[in-house]
Amino acid sequence: MPRRLAGALAALLLAWALPAGATDLQTLRGPGWSLELPAQWSQQKGLMGAELVARPPKSDSAGWAQDQLILTREPYDPRRTCLDGFVLRKLRDMGHLAEDFQVVSEQPLELGGAVASRLELDYREGPRHLHAYLMVLATEKEMIVLSLTSEPARFEFQRALFRRIADSLRPTAR
Repeated sequence: MPRRLAGALAALLLAWALPAGATDLQTLRGPGWSLELPAQWSQQKGLMGAELVARPPKSDSAGWAQDQLILTREPYDPRRTCLDGFVLRKLRDMGHLAEDFQVVSEQPLELGGAVASRLELDYREGPRHLHAYLMVLATEKEMIVLSLTSEPARFEFQRALFRRIADSLRPTAR
């Protein structure tokens, strides 16, 4: 199969697998990071101490009530911690605030030349049952943490889009 045809077929399959409108992604840039996000998602910066908080549009009432992206940055001191140690600390902190907390999967990655871990989590916060991707990207100066959460059935519906967003996280020069 010619390469061009294979590429077109892969793009068509990805567009079919993603929810309607999810293929209209825009690239966002912040200090030290870039990320692809659906163009129609609302964005707030600096909310609750986060670098970025994003949600689907209010017209998607189920998504607005459930889907949430949060991106934070924390200073990185290689003398004090490593990616694995940071991830363990993050999981301990999250697990302390949640019930029935479990790591469903963990995958080490390299994103834009930086090491990262993508974890899939399942837990309860109060009455809410949540499923999430947690992406931790280690740069020379900081850890960039991205979480994408929703309730389990909605997460499954959005899985391809959430994975595409999480895997688009990249370090950038400041």
